[in-house]
Amino acid sequence: MRNAMPNFSGQKVLTPGRAARRALLACLLLATGLGGLGAQPPGGAQPAQSPPVRLDLSDETAQGVTVAARDRVLVAVGWTVAQGDREGVHLRVRRDLIWEPATHLGAEAGRQPRDLQLIFDAAGELHALWTALDGDDQRGLYHIRIDSPALPVRPMPRQLTAAGDPSYGDAEFPSAAVLGEDLLIVWQDNQPAGFSILSARLTAGGEFLPLGSVSGDSLAGLDPQVLSVEPTPRVAWYEIDESGGQVRVEEWDAADQRWRPSGYERQLAGLPRDQPLLLRDSRLGVVACWQENRETGSAIGLDLPRLVGEEEAAEADRGEALLSEPPGDHGQPDLAGTLPGRLTLAWRVFAEGRQLIRLASLFATGRPPQVITLETGEQRFAAAPAHVTEGNWSAVAWTDDFRDGGAGGVYFSEIDWPAAD
Repeated sequence: MRNAMPNFSGQKVLTPGRAARRALLACLLLATGLGGLGAQPPGGAQPAQSPPVRLDLSDETAQGVTVAARDRVLVAVGWTVAQGDREGVHLRVRRDLIWEPATHLGAEAGRQPRDLQLIFDAAGELHALWTALDGDDQRGLYHIRIDSPALPVRPMPRQLTAAGDPSYGDAEFPSAAVLGEDLLIVWQDNQPAGFSILSARLTAGGEFLPLGSVSGDSLAGLDPQVLSVEPTPRVAWYEIDESGGQVRVEEWDAADQRWRPSGYERQLAGLPRDQPLLLRDSRLGVVACWQENRETGSAIGLDLPRLVGEEEAAEADRGEALLSEPPGDHGQPDLAGTLPGRLTLAWRVFAEGRQLIRLASLFATGRPPQVITLETGEQRFAAAPAHVTEGNWSAVAWTDDFRDGGAGGVYFSEIDWPAAD
């Protein structure tokens, strides 16, 4: 069938020349600190941060910052502007340590864009997904694939959910993952009768193939997240019912060509329900993160798989952590990386009249997280961090939030973490 979901891995083949160039660049990064990475401090005990770099031209009202990376020499940062002459979707790509000219998708990107997501496919090409109002004032799902913003002829965005099609309502909160040579996309679809989670496969050839509803007959499906694609695609979503919020996890049934409930629901049965969860799959099990409201402010709660004895027994042992320092309002968590290995958390803290961005390196061995405060210069309202982590390297993007009184702008920095024990 045309909409059958494949289960194959597409890998980019590097020519000897390209592989050698990438290896040389990686060595230069590690040895000389090119690109502002800086050297590790003596002993490698503390993380090293590069100086923040401003990426936007004059987008004082930038919001919705997101970041993606194929490796540390191929990085993309995107953001949206919802008003004024700069309204639209904005992208910056760094290739081989050089930031390419910004791409600005204006009227062709729809009105009041938001929910921006970036992802590199198996071939190393950059995809952007977002939602925006179309000519019928319906919030549609948009997509563009950009091999390079420096191309002489820039590709045009495409509205994936057709305007006027009664099977689609207003799209929100897209989430995507690489599936072989294609992309798996899920999003929240808002209809007058209720909310549902829809899915589709975007092929390498550009075909948009609907895969049906993830949330079944539910009319309260919210906030989808692609958990994993191997060995079978799994999607988590949030449902509000009479008993409160519930996390649901569906997996793709290749034989029946539909989504069905997953055993992952049992793994998540004991997690808090008072706040929507940010979830990330790892080889040791699901990591959950949430904002926990308290009398003295708020904190970031974490539920992590713990590695005790043999790795096969790790999923049966879990532990919770609460990040609440400095005292204040902790929110906007963002997870990256994996376990075992390096899992990182970025979040925003409002304390003592200023907003800070904190980063934590989390461990599956039970040791306390390694937490740092990001150096953001004179910005007073650094907010909405987005980041990626590959090995001992993290890339972080954020904005000096104009809605909270900041000066606006989009910023980028990199962290070299000390080698894990």
